[in-house]
Amino acid sequence: VAMAVQSTFIYLRISALQKHNKPFEVSFPDIAPSTWEKMMRLLKPSEALSISVDDAIGCARSYHKLGFHEGKMLCDHVLSKFVSDMKEPMRNNVKEIDVS
Repeated sequence: VAMAVQSTFIYLRISALQKHNKPFEVSFPDIAPSTWEKMMRLLKPSEALSISVDDAIGCARSYHKLGFHEGKMLCDHVLSKFVSDMKEPMRNNVKEIDVS
């Protein structure tokens, strides 16, 4: 239920499954367990303060895919700050990351 509040995709998926009045399990086989653990950890405000650029890169695509708006915004902020803190010559070599 907590995930459904964070994710539009999960909310819609759980809502559809609940209509059948049967026990159900929601799984995401295309997301590595280690990435899923990071995604869940980073949604906690106390953990979000310590997000690394590597974690932001690793989680951004999955946050976007599953509609975790807050997680996606967090990753966007971390990555934007990282790029803006770069020296000018390096910044010109940064390529856009497609998260769709």
